[in-house]
Amino acid sequence: MKIVFRVDASLSIGSGHVFRCLNLAGALRKNGFKCIFLTKEHAGNLIQYIKTYLFQVYVISKEDNVDDKYIENEKEWLGGSQKEDAEKTCEIIYRNNFAPDIFIVDHYSLDSEWESLIKWKFPSTKIVVIDDLCNRKHYCDILIDSTFERTSEEYRRLVPEYCTILAGTDYALLKDEFLQLRKEAILKRTSILSPQKILITMGGVDIHNVTGKVLKELNNRADLHYKKITVVLGVNCPHKKNIENIAQSIKYDVDIKVNTNNMPQLMLEHDLSIGALGSTTWERAVLGLPTVNIAIADNQLVIVEKLRRNGFIVFDSINFTGAELARSLIKLTDFYDEMVSRSLSICDGKGLQRTLKFIMSLSTNK
Repeated sequence: MKIVFRVDASLSIGSGHVFRCLNLAGALRKNGFKCIFLTKEHAGNLIQYIKTYLFQVYVISKEDNVDDKYIENEKEWLGGSQKEDAEKTCEIIYRNNFAPDIFIVDHYSLDSEWESLIKWKFPSTKIVVIDDLCNRKHYCDILIDSTFERTSEEYRRLVPEYCTILAGTDYALLKDEFLQLRKEAILKRTSILSPQKILITMGGVDIHNVTGKVLKELNNRADLHYKKITVVLGVNCPHKKNIENIAQSIKYDVDIKVNTNNMPQLMLEHDLSIGALGSTTWERAVLGLPTVNIAIADNQLVIVEKLRRNGFIVFDSINFTGAELARSLIKLTDFYDEMVSRSLSICDGKGLQRTLKFIMSLSTNK
């Protein structure tokens, strides 16, 4: 059976949508499905990266008049109309003579308009939507939203009656490696008396160079002392050289890793984290890694309030001060065991397995 993923990465979109689709595609492939990716050639795309996982990739051409500057409004991330995108998607499918049994779409710019066009062209195709925003209608058979404390009731008015809604972090699409390391992480955290290793992960693009700001603020604080700092950057980070220069100039020994495939092990090895909200929030939670979470987009503010109410440290913007960062890191250290327990409680790492069962059931119900 063929499953087609429609997902993009760009300087505005970031990398997280592609990463979670790759996690899902990998699990589906192990269960005998052929997975194909359709993605647009935005600046900051991950076309070559997807190919390294040996998935077939078809490129949707970008409109010539679309500028590749950073775009804040997620409705404009598509770089064209939904109708045009659906037509190009169908054209690729027709031209290459493959009929999708299941369509999986993960894109904030797409909604029921695009999904209805796909369903009209391929009536027997089942549609799965991955979303986080709960702000528009979808025409789908399964809706996945792994946002913390999201409920199925919030989506009921936005999807057809027959749609199965998978809501909350129980359905976070994380690599199996995080679940496999969970017990080891719990044992390791219980033995930590003085956290000394910090992991900084500000997303696959970090368009605002929050990583550079964090390194400078850590360097300027006389009340903070750590033995090890590791920075993870995405392949499309436009500030890599600047971050390398900062790392060489500060008092800490900073290890910079670009496009690592070893995030589960890195999170296990470190004691604390400073990181962007997003899919990595749930990865850190599975491994009980206490974190100063930073919202890097307005569409994350709902998660900010929910996490704060549950005792997590979250900055609602990138405009934090060095003093705020220091206070937060000291709090994580002073209440380390409590923060570990809170993290472990919000995501168990089994979301991929749970989701897989529902998607596989679509193939048996065709």
